Amino acid sequence: VNEDRIKGITDVRDESDLSEPVRIVIELKRDADPEVVLNQLYQFSPLQDSVSLIMLALVDGKPRELSLKQMLEEFIRHRVNVIRRRTEFLLAKSRQRKHTVEGLLIALANIDEIIRIIRASKTQAEAKAGIMLVECPAAMLQRAIGDNGFKQFQEERGAADGYTLTAVQADAILRMTLGQLVNLEQER
Repeated sequence: VNEDRIKGITDVRDESDLSEPVRIVIELKRDADPEVVLNQLYQFSPLQDSVSLIMLALVDGKPRELSLKQMLEEFIRHRVNVIRRRTEFLLAKSRQRKHTVEGLLIALANIDEIIRIIRASKTQAEAKAGIMLVECPAAMLQRAIGDNGFKQFQEERGAADGYTLTAVQADAILRMTLGQLVNLEQER
């Protein structure tokens, strides 16, 4: 318009606002033919642009050319898969932490005996074997983790009068310093 390549236009205004995000007003001269001006706009300006796309994606490990709908469906399937895997990972991590905390509760019920065993042991393996034999009464564990938690604990480990530490729980206790073990007792 400013270079006079398109004849018949007197003014171009941008009237875009919040209600109409894109509104461009083109005022024509009285003698201008709107069809001719429109064709000139298409020819000499970026009023309309064509873009070619090849929507290529890996689907089940093989490259495929997809339509827009198929691309969106594959993207959604991918995101669901990623979210499911991440959630399963976080759930497994939380279950491991829960298992460790249950071991700390069992240790807390017998903290004096566990400290005595650790101090008397000559090696880490001997200490681990010794504390894995320490038994916590079921009633005491039930009070510590609550009724619902204890029911779930029994489903996982089976019903018994007393429970001992697993190897993972024993390792977690042995990784603690003596000061941390004493603090467990004081927090009781």
